[in-house]
Amino acid sequence: RRQSMNAPYNPTITATATSTAAPPGLSVRQQPSASAANTQRFGVQPKVRLMTGTGDELRTSGVEVSVALKTPGHTLRGKLTATTDTEGVATFTDLSLRGIRGNNVLMFTASGYDGDTSQTVTLTAGPAVSIAASSPTVLGGQVGSVAAPPPTVMVTDSSGNPVSGVSVSLADFLS
Repeated sequence: RRQSMNAPYNPTITATATSTAAPPGLSVRQQPSASAANTQRFGVQPKVRLMTGTGDELRTSGVEVSVALKTPGHTLRGKLTATTDTEGVATFTDLSLRGIRGNNVLMFTASGYDGDTSQTVTLTAGPAVSIAASSPTVLGGQVGSVAAPPPTVMVTDSSGNPVSGVSVSLADFLS
């Protein structure tokens, strides 16, 4: 004879929840000027927006966003932090670069957010601030003839970058 037994089925289920959502981040929404003159404010200042991990705009005010140079070699000047407004946008207002001509990338960061970087900003020569002889300063020759070799000068900005297009006049100081 066969006997059957009915026992309640009570399995133990263990579940672990994992999140694959990306963390919130920053997005450069207005790129800085593609080129900037040494020591001069960028013509176009950057704006950075807060974004959700899924790429939607995050409208949160009061988040401090910092900016720095991604690679060393130049000096980033101005107010290096900006606070987001009610739309979640941080607007920088007076950034400039100082140094020898070359390329730079700005890096934006905020606590709890993935950062973002700007397009390349090319540093060019700034306003002329000095002039120096780049050929012998004592010239000789016949009166009324062209000096050979002709005198040359170097015009530079505050970081020593050569500045082109500056009109220079030489005068005879022996009168």
